[in-house]
Amino acid sequence: MLNLDIDCNSKVEQLTAEEKQLVEIVKACSKNPKILLMDEPTTALRQGDVERLFDLMKTLKSRGCSVVFISHRLKEVMEICDRISIIVMVPMSVRETVQNTHQTALLKK
Repeated sequence: MLNLDIDCNSKVEQLTAEEKQLVEIVKACSKNPKILLMDEPTTALRQGDVERLFDLMKTLKSRGCSVVFISHRLKEVMEICDRISIIVMVPMSVRETVQNTHQTALLKK
């Protein structure tokens, strides 16, 4: 998949942050998902591994897997994504405890 050069007898605690990230990605892909959610998968990766990840994402896409790629790195988003959604933090409009409000009231706000 990503052709990792990691000793399979290594304990996870001995791996670098980058290696841990790659192991998690491979683990998720090994289950042949129909949808794969990747939240900031490139933050711990070097450029070469980012490129390998993007190749993997293209392969997953060609196999019919939808990948939701969440990133703050706009350049990466523009490179790898087909569609984008931009979520901008807005001032909080509701701040209440659950027990002090009702679902319908929230929908109206």
